[in-house]
Amino acid sequence: MTRSPFSRLDPVLTGIRQHKKWLILFLLAGVTAVAGYTWWAGSQNAKINYLTTPVKRGAVISTIPASGMVEPVSTVSLTFKNAEIVKKIHVKVGDQVAKGQLLAEQDNENLLATVRQATANLESNTARLALLTNGARPEELIQAQATFQMAQAALDLAETKAARTRALFEAGAVPQADWDQAATDLANAQNKLAQAQAALDLLLAGSRPEEITIAATQVENSRIQIQTAEKDLTGTNLVSPIDGIVSVMNGAEGQRATANNNNTSGANGFIVVNSTTLQLRAQVNEADIGRTQLGQKVEFAVNAFPAKTFTGRVSAIAPEAYTVSNVQIFDIIVQLDENYPELKAGLPANINIIVDRRENVLTIPKGCVTFATTYLNTRRQGTGDSPEETAANSDRESRSIILVRGEDGQPVPRRVSLGLADVRNYEVLKGLNEGETVITGTLGQPAASTNTSGNLPFMGAPRQSGGPRR
Repeated sequence: MTRSPFSRLDPVLTGIRQHKKWLILFLLAGVTAVAGYTWWAGSQNAKINYLTTPVKRGAVISTIPASGMVEPVSTVSLTFKNAEIVKKIHVKVGDQVAKGQLLAEQDNENLLATVRQATANLESNTARLALLTNGARPEELIQAQATFQMAQAALDLAETKAARTRALFEAGAVPQADWDQAATDLANAQNKLAQAQAALDLLLAGSRPEEITIAATQVENSRIQIQTAEKDLTGTNLVSPIDGIVSVMNGAEGQRATANNNNTSGANGFIVVNSTTLQLRAQVNEADIGRTQLGQKVEFAVNAFPAKTFTGRVSAIAPEAYTVSNVQIFDIIVQLDENYPELKAGLPANINIIVDRRENVLTIPKGCVTFATTYLNTRRQGTGDSPEETAANSDRESRSIILVRGEDGQPVPRRVSLGLADVRNYEVLKGLNEGETVITGTLGQPAASTNTSGNLPFMGAPRQSGGPRR
């Protein structure tokens, strides 16, 4: 009889049938052990160490970040009026100067000669005007009258002589030549009398108005020439118009200075003076310019003095933007609260414009909100806030969910109302008390990021302190 190929398994199958009860018990024990180990491991994993911080009082400051540079309030570029040789320079770069202080001077010999010549012309023209205005002196009138009388007497004598010579000539007692000479003497006497009469009349009548007007104009022109010459002479001295610091020197002694440079600012003058009073010029982008207002307090720091905070106030806002990398930028001017001796023109500054400030208010870190969002999303726990409820929150108050450490050390969701926010913290308006413990993260991983923007899941996002710089 042929045996089945499975006949060798019969003893095994028979043994299984006999011990079926024990085999089932063994399998149940294994499943129970695995389930127990899984539960134990899960309970161990559930013991999470949370990072916490107490709710405490502090300040929350809403700011607009900006960058800028320290600059002088005014910069004056000084140049000589005349193209003359620079004779002496009295200052150097970095010197502090006072208003009215002599900075440099030119050789002035040529200009002094011009002043002297203009002065002489004025004196000459003034004398001529006085002569025309005052008329003849008494001595001149007496002399003119005497000359007229002498001419009249000479004419009378010439007429008598001419009459006698004519009678003798007609009688044939004298030659023709004597008569001709007598006639000539008579004519000369008549002309001299006419000249004397005219001179006397002219002295008695005085100068014509036209002559006086011309002489007066010449006097005025002479005065103008003197003023111009004296101004040119004064222009050989370069004087500081402000209290300040010499920042640029574009020349040396013995050099012929360039004349009539009309630059009043910039660094193109012979000497450039910066005012000792400084200000801050900052750049604010278009996203923040709407919240920037005159009078707002400003805090800033410079790399040269990183541990010190300088302060000022917004004193001017540019009415027009300019474009930098496709972003519209507005310049603002910050007037410093005091004249800080540490600051120098040209130092770059990191600036915060204070939009709002809350002192002695309850605060929590921004990481509380961020971590709570992640935690609740992981466990799919909503807050119950509807979009309508979130939209109804005012700008002053926003509703969010944070995690408070419970009595058993586990996170407990808590609805809170948040107000002002700065870079690190939120102002707590409702829902928390001072000293309560809130959760910011878990041990073994960094605390939740404080950089939140937009609406968080399950909650209304609190108002931020200002968008990032673009």
